[in-house]
Amino acid sequence: MTDNLKISDDYPPSKCPSFEECSAPLCPLDPGIEKRVWWVFEPICRSHIYGKNRWIKKQRSIFKRKTKSYLGKPITYKALFKASRPQNYTPETRKRMSERLRQWRGKQAHSESDILGG
Repeated sequence: MTDNLKISDDYPPSKCPSFEECSAPLCPLDPGIEKRVWWVFEPICRSHIYGKNRWIKKQRSIFKRKTKSYLGKPITYKALFKASRPQNYTPETRKRMSERLRQWRGKQAHSESDILGG
């Protein structure tokens, strides 16, 4: 598959339809995935079957947006998995976040009217 992905005897490469063309360092079928790392500019799994995993979607998002906090450092499967999980906020935290968003929107509307001369 790739030079940086050591394929062991228990790795089932034949199960992936994209195996011959794929060069993604993080493969959902790799039992040693927790030992691997991914850099932002490396390939991402393109399998239509396995590519719908949350952590692969997170990889695509990071790659597309070139997220600064991830640039220039290796990213593990665990970090991608953790970052792709929805956050559980308490009702109080949701209320604070909602208020901060309303304040921000108010500032944005005010600054736009200043720019447009309104």
